[in-house]
Amino acid sequence: MNRRHRMTTSAPPAPTSRRKAIRTLEGTVTSGFGVAGSNLAPMLPLIEKRTGLKALLPGTLNLKIAEPYFVKPDATLSRNEYHGYEQVFFQRCRVSGFRCLIMRPETHELGKAHGPAHLEIMSDRHLRTVLGITEGAVLLVDVEGDDEWWESP
Repeated sequence: MNRRHRMTTSAPPAPTSRRKAIRTLEGTVTSGFGVAGSNLAPMLPLIEKRTGLKALLPGTLNLKIAEPYFVKPDATLSRNEYHGYEQVFFQRCRVSGFRCLIMRPETHELGKAHGPAHLEIMSDRHLRTVLGITEGAVLLVDVEGDDEWWESP
C-alpha cells in the first residue's frame, strides 16, 4: 500500500520567489520580406524611448516558430505613429542572453503576412553576425520574464 506523508511543522513556510516564469520559444532563422528596416528606421527614436533599449538597428531577425505566439506588448506604436496604417507591438525578449524586442505589426498578429507563428526580433546588435548564425539555424527566445529578468546582465 502506497501512503503519502505530509510533513508538518510549526515554522512558517519558506518565502516563495515572486519571479515570473520565463517561457522559451524555439525558432528557425528565415528570410523576411526585407521591408522592416526601412519601415522602422524613422521610428527608432520613439521605439527606443518607449522600450528603454538604445541604439537599435532598423532591421529584424526573422524566426519561424512551430506554434502561433501572440505578443504581450510592453510598448506600442499607434497607427498614426506608424505610417498611418497599423499598430505595431513590441515585447521584451532575450536571445542568447541579449536584450531584444519582438516587433509585431497588427496585421501579422491577426494572421496576415508572416502571421503569429513568426517572430521578428529587433536588437542593438546584428544578431546573425554576433551569434554566427545563418539561414536555418535554430535559436531560443526567452519571453514573458519580469523586470528583474529584464534588468539582469
